[in-house]
This record gives sequence, structure tokens and C-alpha cells, in this order.
Amino acid sequence: QEPGFYVVPKSTTVDQLKATLFSSQYSAVMSKFDALNPGLNTVNAGSMIVLSDPNNLQCTREEAILMAAAAKANEAVKALSPEEADFMVRHRGEIETFLRPGCNGNRYWRGDVCQEPG
Repeated sequence: QEPGFYVVPKSTTVDQLKATLFSSQYSAVMSKFDALNPGLNTVNAGSMIVLSDPNNLQCTREEAILMAAAAKANEAVKALSPEEADFMVRHRGEIETFLRPGCNGNRYWRGDVCQEPG
């Protein structure tokens, strides 16, 4: 089973996150979760959580890549308050529109095309 990730949609606590992700919190599953997500104490919206099969006893290359990406993402959202993080995730689409390169001034994005008004 290939590892994957989950992007937290709303700021929460670690215990609430675990309850959301796992209907049964078996020790092997939780040990793997804790190993893949070290130092997880603040769970803001936008946090990246790494998930993998608990029967995979070795840290695979894919898990290591995901863990490195999660560390960067989580460092970025850690600086935000829970309210700020929730706002950023809730309005992600609109924010991306403003941050796209090459479409500024009075031009606007319609789908994937930058257009002039009129």
C-alpha cells in the first residue's frame, strides 16, 4: 500500500484529528501515525498529515518525501492563528486567483484564461 497524505480542512486538536481519521485507534496504527507525524501538537487548517499502512515497518522513500513536504507545509501554517488558517483554507480558490502570475491590473481570470474586461 502506497503512503498518502491528508490536508486538514479546519483547525482542530490532535485528539480530534485522530478521532476523525481513525474509527478504531489500534496501537500499531497510532504508532505508525505518530512516527510519520513527529512533534504534531498544533493542527491548523492546511496542515499536511502523512498516512501509511501500519504493516509497513520500514520508512519508505515515499514516506520520507511526504514527511519532508509535510514539515515544510506545517511550518508555514504553524505561524498562523487557527482563525487565520481556517480563513486561508476556506478561501483558497479566491486567494490562488489573486496570486496567479501574469494576470494583474484590471485583467481577470476566467477559468484558466486571463482576460481583459469588456
